[in-house]
Amino acid sequence: MGLFFCMVILSTRFINSQGFFYLNFIQRRSSKNLSLRRMNSSADLLGPLGEGKLSGGKRVALYFGASWCPMCRRFEPSMITFREAAELAGKPIELIYVPSEGNENDAKASAKRLGMPLVSQEKAAELKSQFRVWSGREAWEFGTDRRSGVPALVVLGDENLEEIQFLPAEAKGSKVLSEWSDGSVWPELNSS
Repeated sequence: MGLFFCMVILSTRFINSQGFFYLNFIQRRSSKNLSLRRMNSSADLLGPLGEGKLSGGKRVALYFGASWCPMCRRFEPSMITFREAAELAGKPIELIYVPSEGNENDAKASAKRLGMPLVSQEKAAELKSQFRVWSGREAWEFGTDRRSGVPALVVLGDENLEEIQFLPAEAKGSKVLSEWSDGSVWPELNSS
């Protein structure tokens, strides 16, 4: 009992801005137990429980967000306008919702409102760990070693759906969309 108590005391981190204690063993558990296999297709990304289908020939980006997040709600109209402008320019994009919602019904409602395919809760947890993007409310599950909170976009490449660009909308807001580029694919969208 004494050794366990000592491990907990030594593992405790400082209190964060929301007043939570974090334990290192919780962070290690969440990062070790998730299998982060490579995604080779859109079927791997959406999985058997995913909602919606991906359309071929589109650049794919993961949208990490939540309906309860004020910054996400402010960012989403610009993101939807950007998606529509890309479609009109003949450079369509597919945004996939990776939810940080409290429950599956809220996640489905948000995905429907945004007009995006939805990944399953299990796949969302894998993607959050893989790309190190999650909300502050989820720090108890994923730890504090994240590169961004929500909202954020991760643009995926055509080969093996690997990350080619990270757009931290939490830090930069809608102006981060002007940074979207992958070389020769959408230079005209970024210049307007």
